[in-house]
Amino acid sequence: MPVVFFIQAAAEMQSTSALENTAAEPNTEEIDFHLELQRRVPEGINSITACMASDDTIIAGGPAEDGPQLVCFPMEGGKTRTLDVPEDTDYLYALCDDPDGGFFLLSGSLPAGYVDARGNFKFLTGDPEGNLALSRYDENNNLQQTTPLAKTYAEPGARFFQMAKTGGGAALVSASMLVLLDDNGAETARQTIDTNDGWAFASMVESDGTLFILTRDMFGGDAPKLRAFDAKTLTALEAQTLPSGTLGLGLDEDGTFLLTDSDALLSFDLTTGKVQTIALWRELGAKTNASQLFRTKNGYVLFSPNEEAVSLVLWKASATNAKKVLTLAIAADCPVWYEFTQLFETFNLSQNDYRLEYTVYSDSPYGDGEPLDVLRTQIMSGESPDLFAFYSDGNQAPPLEPRAVCADVRPFLPDVTETALLPGLFDLLTQDGTLYALPLTVRVDKAGCKSI
Repeated sequence: MPVVFFIQAAAEMQSTSALENTAAEPNTEEIDFHLELQRRVPEGINSITACMASDDTIIAGGPAEDGPQLVCFPMEGGKTRTLDVPEDTDYLYALCDDPDGGFFLLSGSLPAGYVDARGNFKFLTGDPEGNLALSRYDENNNLQQTTPLAKTYAEPGARFFQMAKTGGGAALVSASMLVLLDDNGAETARQTIDTNDGWAFASMVESDGTLFILTRDMFGGDAPKLRAFDAKTLTALEAQTLPSGTLGLGLDEDGTFLLTDSDALLSFDLTTGKVQTIALWRELGAKTNASQLFRTKNGYVLFSPNEEAVSLVLWKASATNAKKVLTLAIAADCPVWYEFTQLFETFNLSQNDYRLEYTVYSDSPYGDGEPLDVLRTQIMSGESPDLFAFYSDGNQAPPLEPRAVCADVRPFLPDVTETALLPGLFDLLTQDGTLYALPLTVRVDKAGCKSI
């Protein structure tokens, strides 16, 4: 019989499962490949405000103890190199490739709201200065030139989070503004959007002289749009409707678009409207809500401003996939908080031996999940999951009794004794000397009064 999470995973081996993909794999006929999700935390940076990927290298910037820091490091791991930043820089806004080699950095004074070097969100005591500059780095990642922008951008909604190099300069995008600059840093065109209506620019890519911008209804009512603008004039072109729930945008090698939603990394053909699944977060063991997506020769880089880590979805030779897949059923009598399922994602990313695939089963009308009868049918038909977790608000009887489906965990945990837990808790958990589950959290309600 299976046992509750954290125990059986260390005691029982399951067969290896590799993710099959409909997107293009590396060009080889001799080796099978699968995709693997990893996280990279740039050395010395607590919150990433700007990021880009090129070939097999990631360049990222953000606040550090000694001021803004810009670093580059290999996707597959290796030495991190710290790069120079322009003088008098307080904040790093965006990065983009230079088609002639190297890259560009948008930096400047602090925005109205920002994350400091300790990871705390702060607001300026006064109005932002809005001073920005565009810096060019060569193919060896050395700073070559910095050009201050001709005007300040201190108005609401002018916090740029992404940029793209165009034939005549650079395009900058914020939640409410798209700006075109010439090579001297002067603004030549502008497009705006009224965020009071709920719509906001979310991500941008440039392709064949056109700027494509993912535009989302932040109030959640309408399907997202892919708005298009001429890269030389910002003249608005025809907009397309994207699949509902689209969160991120990027460009693949074959000219199709990369999209993310809450379930998967996707490929989208604008001409045909065809959507293909590249990777399901469920099968990768963790999810990401990244807004900026980059295709590299080894996979995909996914990033959202102010996150602590960059997510990588990398092609790996299937022979290296040593992770054993364990199925986990979460039996719940109330909505399951994301922080709870994030424990399993953290477990999946923290080691290379196991991958948990979890499913929530609940009859609660306030949360998402499969009906509990589905789980009961699986158990009765001999297709029980490997592991169980029980999630309850404590106000009603659990939807499934651990003793009905779980094994005794004591043989696996000899150190779990009466003295190892809270006083009285061991006796509450054991039934006839058998321990079927271990608590993740414990709530103690106590009432008392003074003696008279």
